[in-house]
Amino acid sequence: MRVLDIEIQDILSVQNAKMSFEDNGLVLVEGWNYDTQRANGAGKTAIFNCLAFGLYDKLPRKITASEILRRGCKTGFVKTRVLCGEDVWTVQRSRPKGVKFFKNDVEQNITQDEFESFIRLNYQQFLLTIYTPQANSGWLVRFLSSPDTSKKEFLLQLLNLDQFSGAKKAADELIKQKQAAIDLESNKITNARARIETYEESLIDETALTKSINDMQDSLLSIADEEITLAQVPKPDLSKYVKIEEDIRNKQSEIAQAKAKQTLLHDRYRELNSTITEYDADNACNECGASLDTPEARTAHVDHQIKAKQKALDIKKQIDDTDLILAKEQTVTDLAKKLRDKKQQESADYQAAQLRLSELRSFTRTKQIQIDAALLKLKNSSELSNKIKVLQDSVDISLQTISSNKRDLELYKTLSAVYSPTGAQAYVLDSVVDSFNEVIQKYIDIMSPNMSYVLNSFKENAKGDVVAKFSETLTKAGTEVSVGSLSGGEEKGLSLCVDFALLEVLETQFGMSLNPIILDEPFDGLDAAGREIVIDLLENLARNRQIFVVDHASEAKALFTKAVRVELRNEISTISTQA
Repeated sequence: MRVLDIEIQDILSVQNAKMSFEDNGLVLVEGWNYDTQRANGAGKTAIFNCLAFGLYDKLPRKITASEILRRGCKTGFVKTRVLCGEDVWTVQRSRPKGVKFFKNDVEQNITQDEFESFIRLNYQQFLLTIYTPQANSGWLVRFLSSPDTSKKEFLLQLLNLDQFSGAKKAADELIKQKQAAIDLESNKITNARARIETYEESLIDETALTKSINDMQDSLLSIADEEITLAQVPKPDLSKYVKIEEDIRNKQSEIAQAKAKQTLLHDRYRELNSTITEYDADNACNECGASLDTPEARTAHVDHQIKAKQKALDIKKQIDDTDLILAKEQTVTDLAKKLRDKKQQESADYQAAQLRLSELRSFTRTKQIQIDAALLKLKNSSELSNKIKVLQDSVDISLQTISSNKRDLELYKTLSAVYSPTGAQAYVLDSVVDSFNEVIQKYIDIMSPNMSYVLNSFKENAKGDVVAKFSETLTKAGTEVSVGSLSGGEEKGLSLCVDFALLEVLETQFGMSLNPIILDEPFDGLDAAGREIVIDLLENLARNRQIFVVDHASEAKALFTKAVRVELRNEISTISTQA
């Protein structure tokens, strides 16, 4: 990605400015703050902060959204054009918040992430390569002096390989999810099979039960035919015997009355006979109880005896009459038995048919109860069979799901291994380290031919074992030395060699070029000799790309053939180019 130009209007301290970038050359960015009469605060870094804002809607320093606009302004924008391959991309970012993207002057409906994918450089890489702002000016020196793990993280971040960690984390999370899904389906299978086993214990022989039901139903059909036949047996007409039966009942009632009357008559007859006695002067009258010692009493007694005898004769006659009635009892009894036999004889077929019907109906009810119970068993067994089928289908589905999840699980395990620090990440890092070691020596030779720097992706520990751990080897005049032993200029120069070596590796890895490069105060803390070392290196590096050096020291201007002048008056920065 090559930045072609930038136009700024009312953003940060810049009121209105446009700045173009060239293919190569070393350019000093100097400035003066007329409001404070100092070199600091003129707005030198504001230009490149606007570049970061225009491309990424971010600033290297902490600032609120309202502070992005120049003080007193309500609107503003940064318009940046970059060349990516053969396409010119334009992004115009405004405040209040708004952004437009153009490809070869044709507006594109894309997101910020999509735009960054097209220019192939994210914000973090932008800060690590193109623009090293003041807030991060120690990053490359830190790469030299940092622990081994920090060097590795730096490279991962620079090459976007830290995304491998995110991909591994995502793959590991998917592994957990797939394993949990497999465990869930396995539990489903276990539960389903347990229920199937329980249901199977309750199953019956449906074929045998169905045959039994059919046999019972066939027997009921044959019984039904017999019932129809028996129901057709006619009931005899016994109404012709009603009058005879009534007469017999009357006779039987008359006989019963005669028996009762005869008993009473016999009792009365015996009682009267006991009062009829011969005359006895010593006795009293049985009728009235009077003494018989006078003629009158004896006459009365005789009358009483005559009357008693007459009553006895009358009762005897009534007894004889009842005897005549009772004499017919056997005849009436025989007649009643004969009539009963006659009726029974005439009703025998009908009664037999009714008795048989009662037996058949009782048998039918019993069989129907048995059939209903068997049908219920058959229904329950059928329902259990359906439940077993549903459960078995669920088991089959779970087995298919498990099989699919296991395939996915193996895939995610493979991806996890690929994205692990010992997988593709390590392979790419090894390749990058090899490329870096080849490139950096080219830049170090420009600065100091008697010096070499090698980055090692493996290190031998105290036990002599080789481990995957970053280390560095710096030699000077054939002797291994530490970075801290270098002079300020040599250390700063070495850090710039590292910077541009990493930049070239990045360009090689992503197949692109990055231009310009902005270095904010790279001479900070260096003496004149150190500045000369750095300037010599930068002049050589600037043959292939444009390098902007932001610096406020006046003595640095003599080291450059071209400069950009930034001046601040009344809180407004203006930009001019000087040869």
